[in-house]
Amino acid sequence: MAKDVLPADLECERFVLHCVLEGGASTEGLLPRLTPDHFVLDCHRRILEAVRAVYARDGKIDRVMLARYAMDHGGLEAIGGLRYLTELEEGLPRLLNPDGYLAIL
Repeated sequence: MAKDVLPADLECERFVLHCVLEGGASTEGLLPRLTPDHFVLDCHRRILEAVRAVYARDGKIDRVMLARYAMDHGGLEAIGGLRYLTELEEGLPRLLNPDGYLAIL
């Protein structure tokens, strides 16, 4: 790892993805500012790409829509599978702070 690169915060990556998948203001506020470079894990980058595609197509997003899109495009396992999508929110705080989490990434 380069000296000027901070270690990845994988929990924060999960928090941000969870916020995006909650829909509404969190999605609208975060999605335009997120890039794949915010994520270290490839499955998180792929989740973001799929979220963008579904949101652009439907104007909304949730885990079911995301899983369906991934299945239709042969990439459910590439984003960690259905189980991983449901586990993204496990152990996360009830009060989410999307802007704070994005600042950490």
